Amino acid sequence: MNSPSIEISNISFSYPQVQVLKDINLTLRGDEFLGIVGPNGGGKSTLLKLILGLLEPDTGEIRVLGRTPEHARPLIGYVPQFATFDSKFPIKVRDTVMQGRFGTRKHQFFYTRTDRLKTAEAMERTDILDLQDLPMTALSGGQRQRVLIARALACDPQLLLLDEPTANIDPHQGENIFGLLHRLHDEVSIVLISHDIGFITRCVTRVACLNRTLVCHSTSPVENELLQEIYGMPLSRVEHETNLDAGVRP
Repeated sequence: MNSPSIEISNISFSYPQVQVLKDINLTLRGDEFLGIVGPNGGGKSTLLKLILGLLEPDTGEIRVLGRTPEHARPLIGYVPQFATFDSKFPIKVRDTVMQGRFGTRKHQFFYTRTDRLKTAEAMERTDILDLQDLPMTALSGGQRQRVLIARALACDPQLLLLDEPTANIDPHQGENIFGLLHRLHDEVSIVLISHDIGFITRCVTRVACLNRTLVCHSTSPVENELLQEIYGMPLSRVEHETNLDAGVRP
């Protein structure tokens, strides 16, 4: 599991007339949990889309699990930012999680027994098996995030990417989500974008500060001077005293 899951070499990326990423280099081992922090517009979500192969860099190269991002995509679980659900669309938890099997199926119009087993396993790993028959609109914010994580796990990924999974839920639910990810790290390599610096430094193995350029750190606390440089304004660092191994479901 120690072979690189992500290898990024000198990539840069621009939207029309706006450079978002410049000279990014990153190697992520298979046993690592990387947290990415930085200001809005700093390129965090763009970097995940490049790793997924949804965008192509202007310069440089990306290898994911030893493949091009496009070829590695079936082996990646992805939890997008700001997932919403139409209150009039009656999709159930089980059906939402089973969507994660789409990328593993070739020319099949019906779910197989394996699809159903993997869906049940993903729900069990995220502690939502008892919610499987409920509509998504009946869930709390924390429960919905667990469903989306289960959907990302349903394809048996070797790499899990999450974009702000605690952005729209309360701090207690956010603590539980971080506890879940802390446990999942034993099974899969994880890259997590978050603004919650207090929690993120307690559960990751490395922190990357991204604001157009990338600076990586160990899990030791990120100092205020660096945060001020990255975010462009004075910040106070708050350390959370919490037990991430508990992982109690909201």
